[in-house]
Amino acid sequence: MSIANILSIIRALLVIPVIYFLNRGYFIDYLIAFCLIVAAVLTDYFDGYFARRFKQISITGKVLDPLADKIFIGVIVVFLVIKRNFPIWFASLIIGRDLIICIFNSIFIKKRGQVIQSNIIGKITINILVSSAGVYIIDWDFMKLPLVYLGTFFIILSLISYGRLFLRLQKDTVKPKV
Repeated sequence: MSIANILSIIRALLVIPVIYFLNRGYFIDYLIAFCLIVAAVLTDYFDGYFARRFKQISITGKVLDPLADKIFIGVIVVFLVIKRNFPIWFASLIIGRDLIICIFNSIFIKKRGQVIQSNIIGKITINILVSSAGVYIIDWDFMKLPLVYLGTFFIILSLISYGRLFLRLQKDTVKPKV
């Protein structure tokens, strides 16, 4: 197990204490949850850094890294919908985007045995989505709406980006009959 994969697993597991502290409902607990979210974002940065630095890029890591992101943000936004008035339409958009990407990736893995890697737009998107969850946690009203709109824009942009990549890779796998 590489350092990068361990960091991805830690990121997915960090959702447990985040939800615990959010559920307690005290201001200090929200701050602790927010700090844990910042720690999770740092693991996302460092898992990629360590994988490249130590040449430990693997299929497992290519699946585990975005899966950890999806688990982390998905559980948190569902909780925030229930407890912190997070917009249900925005949570549905976040989870729907992640499901679409997972489905496309599953198809590509099955057809080609390869994983479609996260791209820079996807990484920016997940950071904006985590930031939007963070402002709902610490209740910064002035930032909620701008981050929801920015997140919506980047969700659409990332879906277009991944869709184009998937279609291009799909064309490369189809060989014309002679």
